[in-house]
Amino acid sequence: MTRIIIFGRPGSGKSTFAKSLSQRLNIPLFHLDCYYFTANWNTRAASEFLAVQRQIVHQDRWIVDGNCLESLELRFARADAALYFKRSKYLCLWRVFKRSMYARTDVSDRPVSCPERVPWKLVTYMWKFECKLNRCLPYLREKYPHVVMWDITSDKDEVAFMARIAELHDCGERTADPRAVS
Repeated sequence: MTRIIIFGRPGSGKSTFAKSLSQRLNIPLFHLDCYYFTANWNTRAASEFLAVQRQIVHQDRWIVDGNCLESLELRFARADAALYFKRSKYLCLWRVFKRSMYARTDVSDRPVSCPERVPWKLVTYMWKFECKLNRCLPYLREKYPHVVMWDITSDKDEVAFMARIAELHDCGERTADPRAVS
């Protein structure tokens, strides 16, 4: 696995996990929010944001953390693994509000000029995320069967995935399916 997409509700732990995975595998990490937003939470032109994503996914090795469902297929088509952070709405909602109260210095998943905040638009996006994703995910899974999917629904799933990746990485198995049991 050298091209990995990570997506899921805001507040599900994607960015923190992506950073750990990037460090463990020594694969460059790209947080989509850093490219989607400019100063003060303004958004880039759609064409510019797509161009940036194309540049990222045409590299040999990457981890892309973020949603942007409109361009998910662009990333899915080039990925060899996809991690869907499928945490409860209530946990994610709590984490979104908690994140706005306590500055995170461990993960730089936003442009520097975008201070943490919780606009109503983010809350509604988070709350309706699964419904929107369920419209396109079955299509993507069918069209791109080579992409190994992994649902992360708990801390236990995160630990299990990371342990399996560590085992494969330490054994030098670069193309193995992390779901396979030794």
